[in-house]
Amino acid sequence: TFTTDAPKTWHANGIEGTPADPIQTKDTFVMTMKKEDPSYILGLKPGPYVEERSRSMYCQLGARIAFLGIDARQERTRHQVNYPETYNLIFNRVSNEIRASNGAIKHLILLLGVPIAYPRLQWLENLFSSPIIGPIRFLNKRFGVGGGFFNTFDGNVDLLDDLDDHYTSHAHKHERRELVLRLQALAREQSVRISILGGDVHLAAIGRFYSNPKLEIPAERDFRY
Repeated sequence: TFTTDAPKTWHANGIEGTPADPIQTKDTFVMTMKKEDPSYILGLKPGPYVEERSRSMYCQLGARIAFLGIDARQERTRHQVNYPETYNLIFNRVSNEIRASNGAIKHLILLLGVPIAYPRLQWLENLFSSPIIGPIRFLNKRFGVGGGFFNTFDGNVDLLDDLDDHYTSHAHKHERRELVLRLQALAREQSVRISILGGDVHLAAIGRFYSNPKLEIPAERDFRY
């Protein structure tokens, strides 16, 4: 495969549409697909840092269960997880597939790289990005104080990068809200239960979204559940 972190060598002379740079293909077999796997939901344009379109995936796990995996890396920046148009492609595909099943699909499994039902740690984000950290960062850079507490990429607190990665971070809270609302709307319109799997945090836990308890809606009838 080509290395997409070096755009100047991705295409001959750096011009898209020209043959691949021979350096990239020397002693290498590059498989070219004649057509894309129908399970993929391809983004409309390459990501901001990686010259590839996002590849989310939809498929069925038997007759009654559907699976959706969202590619949350290709389009990611510090301020976004996915482009708005990518969400539109994903939800249009899933909605059409479930509708075409004529009620056979009862459950949608959504796979995310990080949890979406997770504690908000904004106070910790504010602390790690505050001026208080400045002198400690200086001591770390000059004398190694704090060891691995700071990363070597941009000199920020290493844990801050992990917090930025989460849907519950301050930078992604609006995108998270919109994603949850669209999932709940899908559950309402298509009469499917949705379960979300997320990794990364090295902690086994379960979180639930549900309607206001004052409404006294049974769980089996609550599309927000």
